[in-house]
Amino acid sequence: MNRGSRELSPADGKPPRGGGRPPAPPATGGPERGAPDPFDHGPPIVVSIDGKPFGDLGSQAIDEQLLSAVLQSWSEVAEWLVGFGAVATTPPDPQLLFGWLSLDQLAIGQIGRRHADARLAWAITARSGPLGVVTYEHVEAAFPGAAWL
Repeated sequence: MNRGSRELSPADGKPPRGGGRPPAPPATGGPERGAPDPFDHGPPIVVSIDGKPFGDLGSQAIDEQLLSAVLQSWSEVAEWLVGFGAVATTPPDPQLLFGWLSLDQLAIGQIGRRHADARLAWAITARSGPLGVVTYEHVEAAFPGAAWL
């Protein structure tokens, strides 16, 4: 996703006219390439399983499916969420339990793995609000690296 960064001009190493700054060099800690912004409620963030669209993050039905799949995995993140009162309100779609998830162009991974579950919990709470008492700040504090912004 292009957030207004501009390419360097090969001739002089300066950004093209019209303002803007050159993109950050690789590995400087900036947002991941193609990473969606869950705080931006304008464009939808497509949840894909194995490259096939599943729904939009922020949709109550999709968020409930994602949370349910995380909780059913009984991962470290699931146990932490349950400890704060999170409950599954719907059975998860079976493809969520075995497929590879992504949010737009950002690879999340497979539900049941610590990093994937933490990223999903962070994205849901950042986009839709707290899961009970758990906010995105709590998720990032408990599972450093869950946030990508």
